[in-house]
Amino acid sequence: MTINFCEVCLAVIICSIITIVFYIASWFTHEEHDNSTSKEPGVSNMQGLDNDEPVARSEPNEIINLDAENRLLSPASQSTGKIVKENSDIDLLQDKNLRAHIAQNEFDDQHIADDYVTIDHAHSLAEYDAVVHPDGKTGCLHLSIRYDDERSKLIVQLLDAQGLIRPEQVYSPETCLTFFLTKSNADDSETEKHTRVVVENAAISWKEPCTFCSTFEHVIQGSLYVKASNHTDPAAIRDREVTIPLNNLGSQGEEINEWFDLHFVQSTHNSTNETKIFNDPIHGCIELHWLLVKIIDTPQFQRLRRLKQLGISYYVYPGACHQRFEHSLGTCHLAGELLSRLCERQPELNITSRDVLCVQIAALCHDLGQFSVGIMELAIDCFILSGHGPFSHMFEEVIAELRPELKWKHEQASILMFDHMIKENKLMPFFEQADLNQIDLIFIKELIFGALDEQTNNQNWPYRGRDMSKSFLYEIVSNKLTGIDVDKFDYFARDSYYLGTKISFEHLRFIKFYRAIKVDDGKFHLCLRDKEVKACYEIYRIRDDLHRRAYQHPVVKAIELMLKEVLIIANDHLFFTNASEKCDIRLAHTVDDMYTFNQIDDHIITLIKHSHHPNMVKAKNILEKIEKRELYRYIGNTHVQFSTNLNKEACKRACEDIIRYCRFDESEHPLIARDLIIQVVELTCGDRGEDPIRNMWFYTKVCPNKATKISKEQVSTLLPQTFCERDIRLYCKSRDPRICSIVRCGFKEFCIAKKYPIPKGSEQWTILTPGSAHVLTTSISVVEQRPDFKKSVSL
Repeated sequence: MTINFCEVCLAVIICSIITIVFYIASWFTHEEHDNSTSKEPGVSNMQGLDNDEPVARSEPNEIINLDAENRLLSPASQSTGKIVKENSDIDLLQDKNLRAHIAQNEFDDQHIADDYVTIDHAHSLAEYDAVVHPDGKTGCLHLSIRYDDERSKLIVQLLDAQGLIRPEQVYSPETCLTFFLTKSNADDSETEKHTRVVVENAAISWKEPCTFCSTFEHVIQGSLYVKASNHTDPAAIRDREVTIPLNNLGSQGEEINEWFDLHFVQSTHNSTNETKIFNDPIHGCIELHWLLVKIIDTPQFQRLRRLKQLGISYYVYPGACHQRFEHSLGTCHLAGELLSRLCERQPELNITSRDVLCVQIAALCHDLGQFSVGIMELAIDCFILSGHGPFSHMFEEVIAELRPELKWKHEQASILMFDHMIKENKLMPFFEQADLNQIDLIFIKELIFGALDEQTNNQNWPYRGRDMSKSFLYEIVSNKLTGIDVDKFDYFARDSYYLGTKISFEHLRFIKFYRAIKVDDGKFHLCLRDKEVKACYEIYRIRDDLHRRAYQHPVVKAIELMLKEVLIIANDHLFFTNASEKCDIRLAHTVDDMYTFNQIDDHIITLIKHSHHPNMVKAKNILEKIEKRELYRYIGNTHVQFSTNLNKEACKRACEDIIRYCRFDESEHPLIARDLIIQVVELTCGDRGEDPIRNMWFYTKVCPNKATKISKEQVSTLLPQTFCERDIRLYCKSRDPRICSIVRCGFKEFCIAKKYPIPKGSEQWTILTPGSAHVLTTSISVVEQRPDFKKSVSL
């Protein structure tokens, strides 16, 4: 049969037209279907589970995970890529019953295998999170747990994890896992480890192994508590936990290799996700964790509003009236800033959110035991901890004189007040809600106080709160090694601001250069860049300058001496109420009960001033003299060797010697030894006067992970040879110009006899003899000789 070429061409054209028409019809049908199933911006692909209304993206019911070809995926397949349900027609998901089954995870294994799911895994879908993630569903953690007899270690390894995260809400690349090894007969955690797992595209991989040092007997008697905290969504609670018994570790070396359910932990307080912002004149806006706000909103902490930061220094510097309250907030803020910087630059340190919260609580509460701050706390030792009684060390002297058997120290007050605050305000449930346990409370108290008294079993590492891998945390709030910590950073900046003095120290620069590096003793220490070594010396110079200009001002110390007498007199006549509402507690006994100790603050001076007790007249007269500026006269000072014995008896004998050198007329006897007061002032930059940087560690730009020491000779040859100073200051209770001039001369002769340096300006003092004691010499200033200029006499 002959085929005409034209007929062939016509047939091809007709077929092409039919194909094009069919294609166009199919395209319009597909476009119409897509328009009917597309979602609006911000609305889920799926309709609501119980109605046909769309569900917002923030709702948990939206999470139906599909691959590129509209195939339904489970959380397992999100990591492995295995298909849970193959569905080429998304309209199938409009079936309400099917959606309800998916949401409630009611598929049975046979139903899944036959109708909907293809799974290549040893575990059923019931072991994983539901495809839709309502609260209360479980996840899975695949752990390998074994005991290594040779190394005496419990070794825990994460092999796999399912249901810990929602891939759609991953804003952070890491999830923190916390492990506790607990005894079966105790609630307290014996061992704690933190580690992080990396989350990439919903797949979880182990970052580093987690090991415990424990005996086999202890392991099989305990349990392993695991908590997974995925803080990827600030608005969502992301914690899951499980307790794994270890008694099925039948023999040493055996291994548990199982899947364990992780149950969702639901918080009962929505307010706990909130923070609070404080406006501070030094640091600007300070944002604090909700638990810190809970602590702030207690009577024990609010008491710090009634304690002046610099005590009675405002008698000399009127602007120095800031309170301990804002100093505590600033210290807490700087502690958080320092830790945030370390977390950012050194994620390998495994600083957890619990570590940060504990350090911030310690920084916030380090001054809870204060009364009215005296400046002697800063004078006696650079490393002294806050937590003092009335007027700091002056109150210790009052307690020592009234109760010599007590041996009370001010450092005890902050720890006792911290426990009292938690008990009185029932804060423990809030601490637990923030995932803090008893070990964390011990850690907080160690940060404030140091090693607790009962911890003597391990001198190399006497702390229980954290192990040596977290040793650098103990140097943030109260650095006993170098004396440089966030407490000093804040009071340098804050005190200089309110004193009206300028300083050149930039604490934020220090914070940016800090690194935690492991040294030869196995501990991690805070280290600074080597180029900041001169700035370290500058810190001690600034501290010395603040002491001389403000903290140790002679007028400030004169007022402290007068207030000490006031408190001693008032002790037997001023009573406070105990917890039983019985008003019979003397001032010196308030340290025995924090309920009573919480009642005393700066207002105690007002109570004494307005007291009507007849035996308080002398104390009220001293307070009146302070207000009228009739203070004890400052005679002069001299320097002595740091090793010189200047205890109470030695000072008493020195006053008697000065009286003899005064050579008063025997018929007059205007003064006795008790009318003179010797005050010892110590200024140290390092550990008992040693070079302050000899305990500091530094790193270089070339080797940022290697700690090294820098000697003073490597810094400068202009640095001082000693870093300590001890002064003897002499005060006279009489303000009579003639008597004071005689005392000055007697003090000069005393210094010459003891081979002490003579006081400054004593070259202009004339040594008076008994025959000429009644004559005023030219050493007395013209201002002192004229009564109308008496108010201008310099102290």
